[in-house]
Amino acid sequence: MDSQPDFEGIVTIREGMFHRVGFRPDFFYKGATKVGWLIWPQQVLDLEGQVLPEGTPYPRTALVRLIILSEEFKPMHRERLRPGVEFTLNEGSHIIMDGVVTKVFDSLTHP
Repeated sequence: MDSQPDFEGIVTIREGMFHRVGFRPDFFYKGATKVGWLIWPQQVLDLEGQVLPEGTPYPRTALVRLIILSEEFKPMHRERLRPGVEFTLNEGSHIIMDGVVTKVFDSLTHP
């Protein structure tokens, strides 16, 4: 993915879950369990700001920069995404990580 990320958030991996940087989860707004979105982590950083290479195990807590894959859905997400919005990253019906939006980038707010 060469595009700029649309937003970033802090994620915490759930107890007993394990994943490596590079997995492609489904994004769910917290409380909205029926509709998952193709919003993927584009970059994962540890809490010291170091970029984690693909294949690295996710730390318990990380900063993720996410990209909305479908341009046609960006206007809808533009209305919903702002700092403080909670989300989950799921694999199938399993919640892998809980997250909260910390920043929305210009790529989303000023198309």
